[in-house]
Amino acid sequence: MRTPIILGLALLIGCADVESDDLLTSGMYAHLEVEALGDGTSRASAVLKAGGVNSNTYVDLTGDDALTAEFEGETQDMTKETVGNYHRYVADFDSDTAGETLTIVFSRTVDAGAPTSTLTLPD
Repeated sequence: MRTPIILGLALLIGCADVESDDLLTSGMYAHLEVEALGDGTSRASAVLKAGGVNSNTYVDLTGDDALTAEFEGETQDMTKETVGNYHRYVADFDSDTAGETLTIVFSRTVDAGAPTSTLTLPD
């Protein structure tokens, strides 16, 4: 079990981060997921990168930039989890209804943000 942890840490060493205030939304790539955890709950996650999918520069939300997630009528602010320069934003929900749509909203004042990114919980 130590090999994956060591490999993961080694990969993070070559990463950088940038504050979201320094980028327009069009200059970011968003990796969004929703996962049923198998216990009746689900987790939404978002990782923002500067540039494209292969970038190793992760976006740290600053200023008034925020990510929120809505699932089955419940809206939550996504909270940041950080390891080194890697930033991931998550929200947990007390439901894992297959086929339901989850919406992630990236709100900001510098531009229009990304108001409606949708995901569907798989069957």
